[in-house]
Amino acid sequence: MNTIFNFAKKMINGMDRRYLIKSYIFGALIFSMFLYVLMLTGDFHFIVFLFFLLNFFLFPFATVVWDDLIDLLLSGNQLLLPILFVIPWKMFKMIILYMFAIVIAPIGLIYIYISNGYYKKTP
Repeated sequence: MNTIFNFAKKMINGMDRRYLIKSYIFGALIFSMFLYVLMLTGDFHFIVFLFFLLNFFLFPFATVVWDDLIDLLLSGNQLLLPILFVIPWKMFKMIILYMFAIVIAPIGLIYIYISNGYYKKTP
């Protein structure tokens, strides 16, 4: 059990604090939106709630994969796009990343693990 907590601590410490907080704020907004829709429809299932809750915790690690992939593809260049296109695109992107966080986040965890050198043995 202690090794699980150590691993989680390494993963959280391997990310920028502001990036992590920003991702959890957006994740909380998406989680509350989905929870509101579940309550509104009256079709509340505990398994669905657990799925959304797990995705909430994994969402920042899924966004790391996307952001670093885009940074790699654009090589630090910036695109200037109209705000009427960017905001809906960002909302769509965050919802898709949230829904598939359970699949994408393990890639982000492995990326953080390797990029921070946690796999190396320390004396």
